[in-house]
Amino acid sequence: MPIITFISDFGNTDFYVASVKAAILCQFPNQQIIDISHSTKCGNIAYAGFNIKAVYQDFPEGTIHMVAIGTTDSFQNQHLLVKFNGHYFIGPDNGIFSLISDEEPEEIINLFKPDNWIKSFPAKSIYANIAVRLLSGHLPEELGESVSHFQKKILGSVSINKNQIKGKVVYVDFNGNLITNIDLDTFQQLRKERRYEVEFEYESVRRIAHHYSTVEFGDCVVIFNSLGFLEIAINQGNASHLLGMSINSPVLVSFHPEIN
Repeated sequence: MPIITFISDFGNTDFYVASVKAAILCQFPNQQIIDISHSTKCGNIAYAGFNIKAVYQDFPEGTIHMVAIGTTDSFQNQHLLVKFNGHYFIGPDNGIFSLISDEEPEEIINLFKPDNWIKSFPAKSIYANIAVRLLSGHLPEELGESVSHFQKKILGSVSINKNQIKGKVVYVDFNGNLITNIDLDTFQQLRKERRYEVEFEYESVRRIAHHYSTVEFGDCVVIFNSLGFLEIAINQGNASHLLGMSINSPVLVSFHPEIN
């Protein structure tokens, strides 16, 4: 049976997450439901999209991902079932799907709404219902009407020339580590064995480390993380607080010729 994952902006103190899960477990008591996160700030599709994109391909193909982000405004949006790379995503058409994958979707279904759907709680009345129907063997085309596109959000990309990569912080994790949109492949293609310098706020780093403990306790360290993105951290500290950086803070990588 396919796994279900669940990400929302419901928080962890109220009944909402449990209520959505209960709607599924009443039909499939042994169903495995994995929580990705419920701590996303309300409607923050950029934060949620980063989390989903980072982890969804770790799950097997056929996994069903419920994406309840920004659903308080969902009466203005359609609700979609979107297929990327063999994975099914259920959520509002508010731009979140464009942040999950860089590839074109295999399928987009504008979901039929049940007669008794709750406009203030589509995660339970629509998403859980669709997940149950997929688990029951229904085909996507039986659950709605095929459409050709969804809303897209553009969050900005890196700016590149032969000597520089201009990026920014796109995610701050629980520990205050700052994850940028500068990826390892781009860095290696431009570097070509040249010296480099990573600049941000009032700091400048000339060495990218392999792990956090390369530097002394409390010192700043720059690594390429497991996702392949440049990350700024403080060994045993909170880089966001200590450096005064957050989402959209600029980060510059400069390349310099070798000195003979």
